Amino acid sequence: CDGVDTDVCIEGTYRCINGVQGCTDTTSNNMETCDGLDNDCDGSADENLSRTTMCGVGQCSNNTGTETCTGGSWTNNTCNPSGGATTEVCDNMDNDCDGITDEGLVNVTRCGVGACFGNTGSIACIAGSWVNNTCDPLAGTTTEITGNGVDDDCNLLTYDTPVSIDGDGDAYTKLQGDCDDTNMAAHPNATETPGNFIDDDCNLLTNDSPVNTDDDGDGYIENSVVDSANNAIQLSGLAAIQDTGSEGDCDDTNSAVQPGATEILLNGIDDDCNPLTLDSPADTDDDGDGYSENEGDCDDTKASAYPGAPEICNGMDDNCNGNTDEHADSDGDTWTICDGDCNDGNPLIHPGASETVNDGIDNDCNEATPVTTVFGVGRNTPSSLQWKATMSVNVNGSVPAGVVKYYYSRQRVNFTSTSIISVTASGGSATISGTGNAAKTVRNTTSYCIGCSFSVTINDFGISGDLMYIVIDNGNFYAAPGGLKKLDSGNFTVVGQ
Repeated sequence: CDGVDTDVCIEGTYRCINGVQGCTDTTSNNMETCDGLDNDCDGSADENLSRTTMCGVGQCSNNTGTETCTGGSWTNNTCNPSGGATTEVCDNMDNDCDGITDEGLVNVTRCGVGACFGNTGSIACIAGSWVNNTCDPLAGTTTEITGNGVDDDCNLLTYDTPVSIDGDGDAYTKLQGDCDDTNMAAHPNATETPGNFIDDDCNLLTNDSPVNTDDDGDGYIENSVVDSANNAIQLSGLAAIQDTGSEGDCDDTNSAVQPGATEILLNGIDDDCNPLTLDSPADTDDDGDGYSENEGDCDDTKASAYPGAPEICNGMDDNCNGNTDEHADSDGDTWTICDGDCNDGNPLIHPGASETVNDGIDNDCNEATPVTTVFGVGRNTPSSLQWKATMSVNVNGSVPAGVVKYYYSRQRVNFTSTSIISVTASGGSATISGTGNAAKTVRNTTSYCIGCSFSVTINDFGISGDLMYIVIDNGNFYAAPGGLKKLDSGNFTVVGQ
């Protein structure tokens, strides 16, 4: 509106816009271009301008990117000319995208035989092909010296070794096919003599022995060959190709026996001439331990029994050696592990040995043997509580009637144990548990508990006084008052392991 403009738009005019006078340029229909001007008259120059770019050479020639317009110039090109470049190889292409094809590709070559073996040279890659091999196979050639074991002239056709010499005078050398150069009657042009077990004509295809004859007419001979599956191949014309031992017809007197025949189970015959085919259930490993009955498994229903298995004490022949539970007596006490010796390294420990109390060892190998002794009598008559008590326990021998007696003011409980369940002792404290019959008398009235369980706890504190406590677990039949009671007379001894 002032006549001065920096864009390509027509001079603006004053207009009233929302009650305010303003200057407005005339809008152009021009497309915005990258020139630093406001071509489309929207008040911004070069806005939102970008384009796709391409770059690279060789196998990178189709790489793409983008660039944007800033201040009238195209900038910020994102195209990478090396994107996708690889190591240069001999293929007539620019693999590393440097503008050069097959550059710097040279390999070392080797050539020559005999004395020339190991000659080296080089070969270069040109236009995708290896050319210009500079290795000379005859470099180092000298005159051939017969019999020195060296190919001096680097020519395999020049005679040097005995295989090039006719040793038996039959006009044939080993190189000419003489299969026995010590026998002038054997050479490629000789006549085959049947039955002499000599390859007279040096041709394995010519029959010589009975093993090359189909005696039972089943189309197979003993000298058949085998394929990759260890099956014999039927020979055309019944001719022996090579002697492979017993892999052909394994019984040339029985036409039903031949390679490829159906194996008949349990007939004791290798019908298909393949020892890998099972003939009986005894050939099968039924328990998966790696051995069948025919391989020495003495119990093919148990995977733990097989030849060489560890022998354990179970009344079985685990290692299949014909003996059961065989173990040596390691400590010489005439007892083995399988006889119940719980420590076969100590001759003083075995079944029937004397149990030593409080030594921490199961001497007689019998966990049921008591190793704890609790014995003694105690009494307590505190005047304030008006009760007295006596207790007698011996658990290492027979259990006498009235083993536990407890008197309490006007009631009395006699407990007769019929079964000691457990005895534990440690550090002068013992607990005896069992079951039995108990009787309680209160004011001349007696009640009974049949089959009650009981627990007696005794502590031996020497001259400081002993403690005792008894519980009969049958509801409210009896419960000791006040927990552990200290004795004022008597003494208990507690020993055990």
